[in-house]
Amino acid sequence: MSYNLDTHLPTFQIFLASRQANAISEDHGHANFYLESPVVPPLPHVDALVSLTDAQIPYAWYTFDTVSDDFNLLLQLGAGGSPTLYNVTITHGNYNAFDLQDELNSRIKVTLGLSSTSTDWATYNINTNRFSLTIPATYVAHDRIGVSSTSNNKTLFGINVNGEPVTLTTVTFTNIVDLTGIRAIHFTTNLPTLNRDSFQNLGTGGTLAKIPVNSTALGLITFIPSQPLEVYLTNFLLTEIEVWLRDDAGNIIDFNGTEWEATLTIKWVNSQKRQTLIALDDHMTRKRQRQTLRQEAQVKFSKT
Repeated sequence: MSYNLDTHLPTFQIFLASRQANAISEDHGHANFYLESPVVPPLPHVDALVSLTDAQIPYAWYTFDTVSDDFNLLLQLGAGGSPTLYNVTITHGNYNAFDLQDELNSRIKVTLGLSSTSTDWATYNINTNRFSLTIPATYVAHDRIGVSSTSNNKTLFGINVNGEPVTLTTVTFTNIVDLTGIRAIHFTTNLPTLNRDSFQNLGTGGTLAKIPVNSTALGLITFIPSQPLEVYLTNFLLTEIEVWLRDDAGNIIDFNGTEWEATLTIKWVNSQKRQTLIALDDHMTRKRQRQTLRQEAQVKFSKT
């Protein structure tokens, strides 16, 4: 049910630009804006509806970064031995599957102290979209291979959530490669909302909008919602706006120092009218529930 709560007070906007933030993280994914004058209800019995009405955000993060650069290789000698973990660090950047194959081979050789011209370990199969690892015949230090579940890029490589078991000289990853990376940006602020994300309880507020990534890498993501989500604020004094730009796991996105902009729109509403209409809505809901119970009772009586 929707109501007209307009007060005829003018709507106004707060324009945010990361370059003008009073405090900002090095990656530009977390910013604080101190308002020159506080935002307060201009009249008694007036509250606010706040929404994110536009945003311009560069697609400037890497698929592989500090959150997703650890590929933890397991090598074991014989069935009875304990596997040894080798931390293979992927160079930060964006890759297609074949470039990633080359990068993985290069980094494995560096980690194991092998020549760059030695036999490759990783193979990408374009038909199945899966990676395989094979211990080269010339490498005799170990004869079994797997991948640890502690790898923080399991989804990207297609590694099973529990890792790939150390059983044979060759292991084919369980899942397909997924290099799509971040699919949506969670625009989270210190404004209290009832919205909840799967990552939950991060920051002091909630997600004001979920922004689809509608650009390719190095392009510009433009967000202009047709029906912005409005957050209701009551009895508030707004002196600061804090913004976190997060991925779907709750990690603050590393924009590599690039700048973004956004617009918050504040619309004033009559709180007394709202409370009256909420009470009316509750009354009508209870009335419908009573009618439903009576109808169910009549149907049950008629069957007996």
